[in-house]
Amino acid sequence: MSDGFPEDRLGSPQGDPLGVLSDAIFAIKTQYRAGAVWLMNSTTAKVFSRWKDADGRPLWQPALTAGMPSTLCSYAVQTDESMPDIDANAHPVLFGDFRRGYVITDAGGLRITVNDNITTPGFNKYYFRKRVGGIVADNRAVVAIRSAAS
Repeated sequence: MSDGFPEDRLGSPQGDPLGVLSDAIFAIKTQYRAGAVWLMNSTTAKVFSRWKDADGRPLWQPALTAGMPSTLCSYAVQTDESMPDIDANAHPVLFGDFRRGYVITDAGGLRITVNDNITTPGFNKYYFRKRVGGIVADNRAVVAIRSAAS
């Protein structure tokens, strides 16, 4: 295929987009599939929205209601522009249950400071800072699809 996915690293045959996606779906265990979503950027979503199965049916189903996600192989699609574009050896698509696979942690609480060095009397300037971090909680809950090497 000319969209950067002629073969995936999960073992699907060349030119089989449904195989690429179903391999990703079944690469994670059943308990993670219940809350699983696809994660990709808008450019990658545009490519996936054109894919069809062998019978010509689209794999991508656009949302019928505002505020609802589109689906790909019956799983919701979320877009995140910080995901990489389709490129040689990139991982532009993730699939899994991110709530179980990744945890955002509080790394020190909230810090509030007051800046007294302002020119207008009677006004205060406050700075709020909060440190957060994240950690992979279960690497079996999410799988990545790597695009072709060339």
